Amino acid sequence: MVEDLQTSAPIAGATVKAGGSSTTTDANGAFNLSVPVGKLTVSITAPGYQSGSFSAVSDPGQTDDVGVLTLLNADTNPPAPPV
Repeated sequence: MVEDLQTSAPIAGATVKAGGSSTTTDANGAFNLSVPVGKLTVSITAPGYQSGSFSAVSDPGQTDDVGVLTLLNADTNPPAPPV
């Protein structure tokens, strides 16, 4: 899942790339991506956000959950986080 670092809001339409594959996040910031087994870098870009790169390991024969990946809003004056 891809979320805004400051607000924890899901980021829809982010591009996620890893292991030679690419996909786009859904309305909930979720994504599925088939990648080769081993260590890899997950790169994420989205309009209005700074890009992010994260390390991950893909295990053979398993569905791996990379958890929540966050991007920082590129706006110099972002809204305050929820209380």
